[in-house]
Amino acid sequence: MKNLAIEKLSEKYIQKVYELEKELIGNASFDSIKKTLESETLSYYVLIDEKEIVGFFECSIIAPEAELFDIAIKKDKQGNGYSKILMDYFLNL
Repeated sequence: MKNLAIEKLSEKYIQKVYELEKELIGNASFDSIKKTLESETLSYYVLIDEKEIVGFFECSIIAPEAELFDIAIKKDKQGNGYSKILMDYFLNL
Protein backbone atom coordinates (compact mmCIF):
# COMPACT_ATOMS: atom_id res chain seq x y z
CA MET A 1 0.00 0.00 0.00
CA LYS A 2 2.75 2.43 -0.91
CA ASN A 3 1.38 4.36 -3.86
CA LEU A 4 -2.38 4.36 -3.42
CA ALA A 5 -4.62 6.41 -5.65
CA ILE A 6 -8.36 6.60 -6.16
CA GLU A 7 -9.53 7.81 -9.54
CA LYS A 8 -12.85 8.23 -11.21
CA LEU A 9 -13.29 5.58 -13.89
CA SER A 10 -11.77 6.41 -17.25
CA GLU A 11 -11.58 4.57 -20.56
CA LYS A 12 -8.26 2.96 -19.66
CA TYR A 13 -9.78 1.14 -16.65
CA ILE A 14 -13.11 -0.05 -18.08
CA GLN A 15 -11.93 -3.51 -19.14
CA LYS A 16 -10.29 -4.26 -15.79
CA VAL A 17 -13.32 -3.03 -13.81
CA TYR A 18 -15.57 -5.13 -16.04
CA GLU A 19 -13.45 -8.24 -15.38
CA LEU A 20 -13.39 -7.63 -11.62
CA GLU A 21 -17.11 -6.98 -11.44
CA LYS A 22 -17.84 -10.10 -13.48
CA GLU A 23 -15.60 -12.22 -11.24
CA LEU A 24 -16.57 -10.79 -7.86
CA ILE A 25 -20.19 -9.67 -8.25
CA GLY A 26 -21.34 -11.62 -11.28
CA ASN A 27 -23.71 -9.18 -12.93
CA ALA A 28 -21.23 -7.18 -15.00
CA SER A 29 -22.16 -5.39 -18.19
CA PHE A 30 -19.35 -3.77 -20.15
CA ASP A 31 -21.76 -1.37 -21.84
CA SER A 32 -23.36 -0.33 -18.55
CA ILE A 33 -19.98 0.38 -17.02
CA LYS A 34 -18.94 2.39 -20.08
CA LYS A 35 -22.15 4.45 -19.96
CA THR A 36 -21.23 5.71 -16.49
CA LEU A 37 -18.48 7.78 -18.12
CA GLU A 38 -21.20 10.01 -19.54
CA SER A 39 -23.49 9.98 -16.50
CA GLU A 40 -23.82 13.03 -14.27
CA THR A 41 -24.96 10.98 -11.27
CA LEU A 42 -23.67 7.40 -11.63
CA SER A 43 -19.92 6.80 -11.24
CA TYR A 44 -17.28 4.17 -10.67
CA TYR A 45 -14.11 4.90 -8.71
CA VAL A 46 -11.06 2.65 -8.87
CA LEU A 47 -8.44 2.02 -6.19
CA ILE A 48 -4.95 1.67 -7.60
CA ASP A 49 -1.99 0.32 -5.63
CA GLU A 50 1.40 0.33 -7.36
CA LYS A 51 -0.26 0.80 -10.79
CA GLU A 52 -2.55 -2.22 -10.21
CA ILE A 53 -6.31 -1.91 -9.83
CA VAL A 54 -7.12 -3.65 -6.58
CA GLY A 55 -10.75 -2.61 -6.24
CA PHE A 56 -13.58 -0.28 -7.13
CA PHE A 57 -16.92 1.03 -6.07
CA GLU A 58 -20.01 2.14 -7.96
CA CYS A 59 -22.19 4.90 -6.62
CA SER A 60 -24.86 7.43 -7.43
CA ILE A 61 -24.64 10.96 -6.10
CA ILE A 62 -27.61 13.29 -6.33
CA ALA A 63 -27.01 15.98 -3.74
CA PRO A 64 -27.72 15.83 -0.89
CA GLU A 65 -27.96 12.03 -1.15
CA ALA A 66 -25.49 9.34 -2.18
CA GLU A 67 -26.00 5.63 -2.71
CA LEU A 68 -23.33 2.95 -2.83
CA PHE A 69 -24.21 0.10 -5.19
CA ASP A 70 -21.14 -2.12 -5.30
CA ILE A 71 -17.75 -2.23 -3.65
CA ALA A 72 -15.26 -4.92 -4.60
CA ILE A 73 -11.66 -5.83 -3.83
CA LYS A 74 -9.62 -8.40 -5.77
CA LYS A 75 -9.69 -11.74 -3.96
CA ASP A 76 -5.94 -11.86 -3.43
CA LYS A 77 -5.99 -8.33 -1.96
CA GLN A 78 -8.89 -8.78 0.47
CA GLY A 79 -8.19 -8.40 4.17
CA ASN A 80 -5.69 -5.58 3.72
CA GLY A 81 -7.91 -2.58 4.49
CA TYR A 82 -8.64 -1.59 0.91
CA SER A 83 -12.43 -1.61 1.33
CA LYS A 84 -12.11 0.77 4.30
CA ILE A 85 -10.07 3.13 2.13
CA LEU A 86 -12.78 3.04 -0.55
CA MET A 87 -15.58 3.49 2.00
CA ASP A 88 -13.83 6.48 3.57
CA TYR A 89 -13.41 8.02 0.12
CA PHE A 90 -17.07 7.41 -0.73
CA LEU A 91 -18.23 8.97 2.54
CA ASN A 92 -16.11 12.05 1.82
CA LEU A 93 -17.66 12.52 -1.61
